[in-house]
Amino acid sequence: MELVERVLREGELKGDVLRVLSIFGGSLWLSEIEDEIKAMNYSMGVEVSGNVKEAVEELQKEGLVDLDYRTRGSLSGRDIKEYLVRLKQVEVVMAALANDRKYRDYLRLRYETMRG
Repeated sequence: MELVERVLREGELKGDVLRVLSIFGGSLWLSEIEDEIKAMNYSMGVEVSGNVKEAVEELQKEGLVDLDYRTRGSLSGRDIKEYLVRLKQVEVVMAALANDRKYRDYLRLRYETMRG
Protein backbone atom coordinates (compact mmCIF):
# COMPACT_ATOMS: atom_id res chain seq x y z
CA MET A 1 0.00 0.00 0.00
CA GLU A 2 2.90 2.37 0.71
CA LEU A 3 4.20 2.00 -2.84
CA VAL A 4 0.79 2.81 -4.30
CA GLU A 5 0.39 5.85 -2.04
CA ARG A 6 3.86 7.07 -3.02
CA VAL A 7 3.05 6.67 -6.73
CA LEU A 8 -0.18 8.62 -6.26
CA ARG A 9 1.68 11.44 -4.47
CA GLU A 10 4.78 11.67 -6.64
CA GLY A 11 4.00 10.34 -10.11
CA GLU A 12 1.19 12.35 -11.65
CA LEU A 13 1.02 10.33 -14.86
CA LYS A 14 1.62 6.99 -13.14
CA GLY A 15 -1.04 7.92 -10.61
CA ASP A 16 -3.44 8.68 -13.45
CA VAL A 17 -2.78 5.25 -14.94
CA LEU A 18 -3.75 3.66 -11.61
CA ARG A 19 -6.82 5.90 -11.36
CA VAL A 20 -8.24 5.03 -14.78
CA LEU A 21 -7.43 1.33 -14.42
CA SER A 22 -9.35 1.33 -11.15
CA ILE A 23 -12.33 3.11 -12.63
CA PHE A 24 -12.58 0.48 -15.35
CA GLY A 25 -12.25 -2.63 -13.20
CA GLY A 26 -8.50 -3.10 -13.25
CA SER A 27 -7.71 -3.67 -16.93
CA LEU A 28 -7.65 -1.63 -20.12
CA TRP A 29 -5.85 -1.61 -23.43
CA LEU A 30 -2.94 0.85 -23.54
CA SER A 31 -4.70 3.07 -26.09
CA GLU A 32 -7.77 3.20 -23.82
CA ILE A 33 -5.62 4.26 -20.87
CA GLU A 34 -4.17 7.11 -22.95
CA ASP A 35 -7.65 8.24 -24.02
CA GLU A 36 -9.12 8.03 -20.52
CA ILE A 37 -6.24 9.97 -18.96
CA LYS A 38 -6.72 12.73 -21.54
CA ALA A 39 -10.48 12.78 -20.91
CA MET A 40 -10.09 12.79 -17.13
CA ASN A 41 -7.59 15.63 -17.06
CA TYR A 42 -9.39 17.67 -19.71
CA SER A 43 -12.68 17.43 -17.83
CA MET A 44 -10.98 18.52 -14.63
CA GLY A 45 -9.02 21.37 -16.23
CA VAL A 46 -5.69 19.73 -15.43
CA GLU A 47 -2.73 19.57 -17.78
CA VAL A 48 -0.54 16.50 -17.51
CA SER A 49 2.21 15.63 -19.95
CA GLY A 50 4.41 12.64 -20.47
CA ASN A 51 4.52 9.27 -22.14
CA VAL A 52 1.79 6.93 -20.91
CA LYS A 53 3.55 3.81 -22.21
CA GLU A 54 6.69 4.73 -20.24
CA ALA A 55 4.58 5.34 -17.13
CA VAL A 56 2.95 1.91 -17.56
CA GLU A 57 6.36 0.27 -18.03
CA GLU A 58 7.59 1.91 -14.80
CA LEU A 59 4.50 0.64 -12.97
CA GLN A 60 5.28 -2.83 -14.33
CA LYS A 61 8.86 -2.63 -13.01
CA GLU A 62 7.45 -1.60 -9.64
CA GLY A 63 5.20 -4.65 -9.66
CA LEU A 64 1.89 -2.78 -9.79
CA VAL A 65 0.70 -3.80 -13.26
CA ASP A 66 1.09 -6.62 -15.76
CA LEU A 67 1.55 -6.01 -19.48
CA ASP A 68 0.37 -8.57 -21.99
CA TYR A 69 0.95 -7.99 -25.72
CA ARG A 70 -1.96 -9.62 -27.48
CA THR A 71 -4.45 -9.36 -30.28
CA ARG A 72 -7.66 -7.44 -29.81
CA GLY A 73 -10.60 -7.29 -32.12
CA SER A 74 -11.97 -4.12 -33.64
CA LEU A 75 -15.23 -3.02 -35.19
CA SER A 76 -13.49 -2.91 -38.57
CA GLY A 77 -12.96 -6.67 -38.38
CA ARG A 78 -9.19 -6.29 -38.37
CA ASP A 79 -7.13 -7.65 -35.51
CA ILE A 80 -4.91 -5.17 -33.70
CA LYS A 81 -1.82 -6.05 -31.64
CA GLU A 82 -1.72 -4.00 -28.45
CA TYR A 83 -0.81 -4.12 -24.78
CA LEU A 84 -3.46 -5.15 -22.29
CA VAL A 85 -2.62 -3.56 -18.95
CA ARG A 86 -3.89 -5.11 -15.71
CA LEU A 87 -3.60 -4.06 -12.10
CA LYS A 88 -1.88 -6.73 -10.05
CA GLN A 89 -3.34 -5.82 -6.65
CA VAL A 90 -6.71 -4.25 -7.37
CA GLU A 91 -7.80 -4.25 -3.72
CA VAL A 92 -4.62 -2.50 -2.54
CA VAL A 93 -4.87 0.16 -5.24
CA MET A 94 -8.57 0.73 -4.55
CA ALA A 95 -7.87 1.11 -0.82
CA ALA A 96 -5.18 3.70 -1.53
CA LEU A 97 -7.45 5.56 -3.95
CA ALA A 98 -10.14 5.91 -1.28
CA ASN A 99 -8.00 8.75 0.09
CA ASP A 100 -7.04 10.23 -3.28
CA ARG A 101 -8.69 13.57 -3.93
CA LYS A 102 -8.25 13.58 -7.71
CA TYR A 103 -9.81 10.11 -7.99
CA ARG A 104 -12.79 11.04 -5.80
CA ASP A 105 -13.31 14.35 -7.62
CA TYR A 106 -13.24 12.63 -11.01
CA LEU A 107 -15.67 9.92 -9.91
CA ARG A 108 -18.03 12.62 -8.66
CA LEU A 109 -17.72 14.51 -11.95
CA ARG A 110 -18.40 11.32 -13.97
CA TYR A 111 -21.41 10.53 -11.83
CA GLU A 112 -22.84 14.03 -12.20
CA THR A 113 -22.25 13.98 -15.97
CA MET A 114 -23.94 10.60 -16.41
CA ARG A 115 -26.77 11.53 -14.13
CA GLY A 116 -27.56 14.92 -15.58
